[in-house]
Amino acid sequence: MEEKKEIERDVDELEAVLKIVSSEVPKLIENIIKPLKDILNEFYSPESVTKRAEAFASFYKTLVDSGIPPEEALKIAKSQILDINMIIERIFGSFSKGETHWEYRDE
Repeated sequence: MEEKKEIERDVDELEAVLKIVSSEVPKLIENIIKPLKDILNEFYSPESVTKRAEAFASFYKTLVDSGIPPEEALKIAKSQILDINMIIERIFGSFSKGETHWEYRDE
């Protein structure tokens, strides 16, 4: 009889936990995904892409005009590009591997 009551209590506790999880996890996911969507939308907006392309071209031109060989200037300019896809990939890759830190590596 006592065992049956304990099982019922366990079932009630599990039910309570599942109710909390089912109501809180979607909010948690939305609180993570919405800011990421906002960042990606801003990063990939036509205006933002155009500004980055103009900045890249200007930086490359400045390097070449300063006497740096075009091939080397291109390497330097490429190394300065913020690649949001790589950053997101590294962040989520770190989480999935259980890592607590990450670092930028030019690949």
